[in-house]
Amino acid sequence: MALGLCATIFCVVTACSSTPKNQGTAKKALSGTDEQIFLGDTMKKNYDPNVIMKRGEAFFEREEYAEAIVEYNHFLDLHHTHILASYALFRIGESQMKMTKGIQRDPGPIQKAIEAFERLRKDFQGSRYDDPALQKLQECHDLLAQTHLFVGEFYYRRGSYLAAAHRFEQILKLYPDKSVAPDALYFLALSYHDLGADDWASEKLTLLAEKYPDTAHSSEGRACSRKLEGETRDVTRRKCRTHALLYFADCIPIGESAESRRWIDPFCPR
Repeated sequence: MALGLCATIFCVVTACSSTPKNQGTAKKALSGTDEQIFLGDTMKKNYDPNVIMKRGEAFFEREEYAEAIVEYNHFLDLHHTHILASYALFRIGESQMKMTKGIQRDPGPIQKAIEAFERLRKDFQGSRYDDPALQKLQECHDLLAQTHLFVGEFYYRRGSYLAAAHRFEQILKLYPDKSVAPDALYFLALSYHDLGADDWASEKLTLLAEKYPDTAHSSEGRACSRKLEGETRDVTRRKCRTHALLYFADCIPIGESAESRRWIDPFCPR
């Protein structure tokens, strides 16, 4: 009986000790990715293209994009002529885009994404990722244009009109066909006006009405243009009046009465 009791206890202890062992070895796979690729530091794990690519993909799916970029770059350094090289470069660009924190933050990742996609289209012309890379490039340039507009509006609100004008000019030079171009043109006109360059402001407002007649700022631009034209006419009248007064004043003999000067100046109160 004692022998049977010992055997029973041994079986129970063995069963209890084996349960956590099975749970510890049963690891959840990450979208079919073998977790063993993260373990060890063997020669094969460091140089095998399939293992390196799996690590990059696993990091990408975990949203650990900086680590994914390291693996994709490692892949390209060792296997630049591999059939998956263009895919690795495409993933680098995607990872950089994923690391972007919005137009209000550092545009560095977007710049690096553009470099990756442009390199892909240059080094792997005609690859299956050529057209997707072109589409991603357009998205990146849209984000950069929006970033320039955000910074320009920030400078404008702070009264730094020269810095704001520079940003808006950059948008119109680099991204004339982007959706932010009408806004940039409108705020460029306002910046010129606040800098005292009303001629340039009127020119930009006229261009806004002609080139983007159906945009949000077109009606505001036309109102501002009429206001500037009215101010310009007032300034012109004042200049003409001043020149006329100076001319006739020079013709008045010395010692002429003030009453004569009032007669010369029709705007002078009687």
